[in-house]
Amino acid sequence: MKALQEENELLKHVTKELTKASEFYLGFALVTSGGLKLVLPLIERCLRKRGRGQVLFGVDLPTDPEAIRSLMTLQTRHKDNFEASFNPAHDSSIRKSRFLLSRAEVRQR
Repeated sequence: MKALQEENELLKHVTKELTKASEFYLGFALVTSGGLKLVLPLIERCLRKRGRGQVLFGVDLPTDPEAIRSLMTLQTRHKDNFEASFNPAHDSSIRKSRFLLSRAEVRQR
């Protein structure tokens, strides 16, 4: 697996995989409204197709309150298959972004 060094390369890879995902777990050190707008349509699409997901984000860095509200609204709309939560400021385990995506296998009969 090659490291994704450039921001655009990482975004392209994440959006490509999120488009195909049936389940996702995303961890961010911080969330901005601008950054969330780039992936929110893909997250909502996955959830509407009965996919499952979770977003964990930090609050000790400058996380945008509007982005937090957007995630909480999404959690309210998709309470059965989506969870958004924050990592306490004193817990340093989430200093980098992490992504875990999976696809459901589709079997043809």
